Parts: sequence; C-alpha cells; structure tokens
Amino acid sequence: MEEPLKLAESFIRLLGEEPSPGAVIIDSIDVWVGNLLMEYENEPKQAMEQIVTKETDKLLVLTAMSDQSFVFVSSEVGMSLVPVEPLGRRFQDILGTVNQRIAATATEVHMLVAGIPVEIKSNIAE
Repeated sequence: MEEPLKLAESFIRLLGEEPSPGAVIIDSIDVWVGNLLMEYENEPKQAMEQIVTKETDKLLVLTAMSDQSFVFVSSEVGMSLVPVEPLGRRFQDILGTVNQRIAATATEVHMLVAGIPVEIKSNIAE
C-alpha cells in the first residue's frame, strides 16, 4: 500500500482486512513528513507543526490499539548540519520531534550506521 499523506486512514482500512497483517512496515516516516510539509508549505510554522502532530497522534493511537507489530523506518536528522532553507529547517525540526515521539512509544528502537544495527532502546529481557 502506498499513502503519501493520510497514513492513519490507510491503517484503518488495512487493519480491517481479513486476514489482518501480522506486521506493518511504514517506510518511511521522513518521506511522509516531507509530503505533509509540502502539502501545507504555505501554512505558518506553528500550524504546520500542529498538523503533523495531529497526524502523528492518530498513528500512535492506532498502533497502541492494534495487536499487529509495527516497524517505522525513518531518517535520523539530529546528527547532520542545519539546512540553509527555512523549509529544510522546519523539516529537520519536525521530523526530529516525530521520530522522538514514535521512539518514546516503541518497544525497541534501532539505528543503522554504515549498515550495522545499533540498539538504542530495548525492552527485551536478556
């Protein structure tokens, strides 16, 4: 399934299908946030942030209510240079916040560095 803007609505349709999927991979959060920013690029920064926050909240509520496993794929934006363009800075700030919110609710968080997985967060007992 491909959904450029309304991920929550697509999840509702997908999760209502029989048989329901055992896992859902969202690839990628950064493209989705970029699509939202381009869709609402003429909005003031605060309004844009509220739109993305509302859409992110919808996703997080659905994942919390579902029995399925979810894998979110996103780019890391906090370890790079600050973009020169205002929209690029908005993207970096907003995506960083979205990534943090998703990671806060996740059971596990991993980052790939040069193709090597690095565990950031895990609730799996060793």
